[in-house]
This record gives sequence, structure tokens and C-alpha cells, in this order.
Amino acid sequence: MMNAIRGEAKVTLADGRVLHLVRDFNALAVAEEACGSNMQAIGASIAKGGPVMRFTRALFFGALQRHHSEISLDEAGDLLISDGAAIGAAMERVAEASAVQDAGGGRKGSARPRTAKTQKTGAPKAGIGTRSSLRGAKKG
Repeated sequence: MMNAIRGEAKVTLADGRVLHLVRDFNALAVAEEACGSNMQAIGASIAKGGPVMRFTRALFFGALQRHHSEISLDEAGDLLISDGAAIGAAMERVAEASAVQDAGGGRKGSARPRTAKTQKTGAPKAGIGTRSSLRGAKKG
């Protein structure tokens, strides 16, 4: 079974090969390097309907690297031409699964992300813990 939280999926190509795609931190870093752009710019361009071919190829290439590092960037592009519908569906599953992780603040058991209030001081947000004696709480 694939790890849906990390963003994993398998796709069967027309020639019978099965590719195991993984979208994790390393895959996204590879995608950034492959297209010479950061993930914010990639996401913004895709959302606007901008030039997505190089970004799509880069994201697919990045997702291949954990289990199929023998596939080059150009070969990834060729696979998108020959098996685009199947790969596109698998990449959507991978993106949806990893978006669940992003929206949930990480995997179960991981450190919680810091909020704006705790970013600078590391202190918990107001209202957590015991009352302060500075606010008139009785000692006792």
C-alpha cells in the first residue's frame, strides 16, 4: 500500500511498466532545480494557467527520482507525451495526498508547526497554562 500522507502513487504505463511516484521534500527540490524556479512561482504559474509544460515535466521528474532515478528529464517529458492521461491522474493523486499533509500541519507524531504568536518567542499562545500573578491572580 502506498503512503498517501507523503504523497505516493503508482501508475501503469501503456508498455506495462509500473512507476512509483513520490512527492516529498526531495522531489519538490528536484522539481525546482529542473525548471529553475521555486515552488511558489511554480504554483502561482499553474494557478494562473501560465506556462505549465516545463513545470509539469519538472514535478513529474521530481516525483520519479526516489524509485526511478534512471529516468532523465527528457525521458520524463517523453513519458508525459506517450502516457499523459495516466501520469496526470497519478500526479493528481500524489498532489492531493501531499496536500492533506500540508493542510494538516505534518504527519502524525511530528512537531507542530509554529503559529505567528509562537514564531518569535517560542512561547505558547495566550490562555494556555496557569494564570499570571501579574494580572491579579491570588497566590495560594
